[in-house]
Amino acid sequence: MSANAKLVQYDVYGSNKFYFSFRQVCEHYRAALSLIETPDANTVTCMGQSFDIQKFCQDKYKKDNKYARAYIDNKNERVICQTARRIVLKYKCKPNSNSVFCRQADQGCSSMKKALAHNLDLVHKSLTKRDDASKELNCYFDNDVALNSF
Repeated sequence: MSANAKLVQYDVYGSNKFYFSFRQVCEHYRAALSLIETPDANTVTCMGQSFDIQKFCQDKYKKDNKYARAYIDNKNERVICQTARRIVLKYKCKPNSNSVFCRQADQGCSSMKKALAHNLDLVHKSLTKRDDASKELNCYFDNDVALNSF
């Protein structure tokens, strides 16, 4: 992401977090438990074998329509699988950006869904132009499409 482009709103409603130690991730994949590392924000390695935490949480919560995302908490050495009832995202694009988030609302919200609102339904998408020639991507995700709860 560019310095001028950023996620300006990430509101999560009805959230729950489920915690798994790095050891539990390795055990899930029946991998060696002796050397466990996190080389990047999405990977746990178990004795040199790499495992994507997004896939780990998706496997655990594939039937849960509230499953949203996974992330690593290095300080406490754990993976967090997060669920949510609703997520509201706004992403500000720099002027004349050609980023996937800034071309079309469908593409931008689809990319956001994969990263931050995995099993939730996209119920609103828009790409609005601002006075300063920038754009703002708006994505609303919900696990219950009854919009009267907004």
